[in-house]
This record gives sequence, structure tokens and C-alpha cells, in this order.
Amino acid sequence: MKKGIEYKDAATPLTYERFTHNTDGASSAWSWNPKKKFYKNTMSVNIETPVKNLYIGSCWAMQIGGVPGALAAAYQCTKKIK
Repeated sequence: MKKGIEYKDAATPLTYERFTHNTDGASSAWSWNPKKKFYKNTMSVNIETPVKNLYIGSCWAMQIGGVPGALAAAYQCTKKIK
């Protein structure tokens, strides 16, 4: 099996924090802490910003982050722009 492996890598929360500057080394957007909510609804997608016509179309638009949040944010951005 070792002969079939060309590259391997390992990462910890400290690795993520160092390379992405994500809070507490979160692997996908914000560090998930249900006691520290910064959106009214942790499952909602928030694409709005204080800057006119600037929207968040990525995993940062949802507190739990990740790919589903990024897809939902991108979809909402396209609807808003049309």
C-alpha cells in the first residue's frame, strides 16, 4: 500500500488557523460555537454587507460555514444580482 501513495498530508486546527486565519482553526469558515451566535439564526444565510452592492457569496455567509453554506450564499447572490 505504501508504494501506491504519492503524497500525504496532515492538518490540525492550528494548521488551518496558520494558513487560513480562520477563527480557532475552523476548517470551514467560523468556529462553530452555539453559545457565541453572531447571526440571529445560526442556520440562515446572510449575504448582505454594510457596503452597497457588496455581497458575501461564500462559506462566510453562514455561521456553520462549509460547502452547503457556500452554495446557498452563492445562489442567493445570483438571485440578488439578477
